[in-house]
Amino acid sequence: MVSEDTRKILCEFGKIFADLAKISGNFILPETNDELICLATNILRAKRTGEPITLYTPLCPDWSMDSEGRYDFKSLSGSESFIAKKFFRYSPELLRVFVSHGVPYKGILIFADWGMETEIMDKNTYGTTLTQEDIRMCFDSSFAAVDEHLGRLQQDHSTNELYAPFKAVLMTGFFEGLELDLDDLDAQFRRFFGEHKDGKRLYQRLAAESYPINHERMGLSKEKSDAEVLENLVDYAIFGQALSGYGMIIACESRTTSIGYNIARSANDKVPMFFVKGKGKDSGVNILQSI
Repeated sequence: MVSEDTRKILCEFGKIFADLAKISGNFILPETNDELICLATNILRAKRTGEPITLYTPLCPDWSMDSEGRYDFKSLSGSESFIAKKFFRYSPELLRVFVSHGVPYKGILIFADWGMETEIMDKNTYGTTLTQEDIRMCFDSSFAAVDEHLGRLQQDHSTNELYAPFKAVLMTGFFEGLELDLDDLDAQFRRFFGEHKDGKRLYQRLAAESYPINHERMGLSKEKSDAEVLENLVDYAIFGQALSGYGMIIACESRTTSIGYNIARSANDKVPMFFVKGKGKDSGVNILQSI
């Protein structure tokens, strides 16, 4: 027999989902059955215990973009990145749903200063190749811009309630203290995307979609394009492995690549992903459009 308290929580859960459905113009809600079940489990746990759900948002550096609003990686600057701006522009709509229904959360904005981001031949806006010190300065400047923007929202009485539980961290710092063997995970996920049917299918799909764009705008060969796709997916999968199952992802970059966060996690341990579509040029992401 269902208790009265459980009945009330389930009723409230239905209202939360109804309000989440109302923001689907700018967001793609968790789509798989596994993610939806994990979403329901996390929300019910948060409502029952008061323990905050962790909202994870990875943020890219300030890469240059083409005329259609997609990253082309032709240069690197030190301002707030497109992905960060996209998060700040659209996240209030989602966060207000949680606040209005009393779903406790804490947020982490995780700036990517790790992995493939440090390996691309970076140039500044004048086309001059950047040294590793220059790249670090750009990263530090972009991270500071994100942290300052978050601070302004936390000080503004109209947005303080939404962003007070958030903090910004560097991805290298985020990984520190976690008991993860990154080299082992790297090897594990290279095998996964090369041999496992789900991983191989995602890799082949993304490789096929990426090559024409990479070749046209960056002059990459098929071999180089495929290698970068694999590196990207491995980075996403490693990052996904570092997340708590008692959390959610607010993703603003490539919808296709973002599948990598959860693809290797077990069915009952997915991290539900809310993908920020945005509008107009805001929907342009990474190498690919949000598809």
